[in-house]
Amino acid sequence: MAKNSIQVFSISFLDLLSGALGAVIILYVIVPKMPVSEEEFERQAKVAELVDQFDLNIDQLADYVSPDVVEEFKRLLESVENELNLLSEENNRLQRSLDEANQNVYELGFQLDDARQVIANQSQQIEKFEGEGKFALVTMSWDTDDTDVDLHILAPWGDEFYYEKKKFPNRPGELTKDNTEGPGLEIWEIYNPPPGTYEIKVKIYDRKGNNQNPNVKVNVFHRNGIKNFPPVILTSASGDFNQAKVLVGKITIPESGEITVQ
Repeated sequence: MAKNSIQVFSISFLDLLSGALGAVIILYVIVPKMPVSEEEFERQAKVAELVDQFDLNIDQLADYVSPDVVEEFKRLLESVENELNLLSEENNRLQRSLDEANQNVYELGFQLDDARQVIANQSQQIEKFEGEGKFALVTMSWDTDDTDVDLHILAPWGDEFYYEKKKFPNRPGELTKDNTEGPGLEIWEIYNPPPGTYEIKVKIYDRKGNNQNPNVKVNVFHRNGIKNFPPVILTSASGDFNQAKVLVGKITIPESGEITVQ
């Protein structure tokens, strides 16, 4: 994103300021002394000419005007210089603020894009789950450190979903989240599920040196509500596929789609 610098002063503005200062000097020199002699007039005209050509410094003024005028002019220049310094500092502050604002807008743009993507993904997920109004989502969590606990879903057509077989070709259902260290969470989901009974099982795959028995909680979310199964304390561990699995509950899905959990 391009950033436009703030230019408080331009060359034209400085020309105007210089001209104004020249006019002030002329007023100090000429106006209070009218009427003047020819010699005084020529001297004052010389001052105006020198000021107009910007070849005159403060000390040179002493050769042409009274000390009071020189001091007044010095105060005037000092005042203008102070104002310029203040305006320059304000300009720098405003430029920094503008840079920070541009950076914030740039970052917010990315955050907005991310938020839009999250909303789009969630919308797709909702549409996916809704389908014809039939879906089920099973979550399994445990509370022990390190321990690897697995969720197994046995489908009515004979396939068993778990960490090695998270989904099957041309079949609904998928183990979408798998954790190998606790405390952990695993998720299985299915939309438009075929009728039948689905068994939910859990097991300790590996204790990883932790002898504490994990407290496992299983929840089922479906279009008719939420089912929270009583916590299960697992005591046996086995890396063998057929051993140590504990049946937590079942999901029954008839043709009507009215899911029941037991």
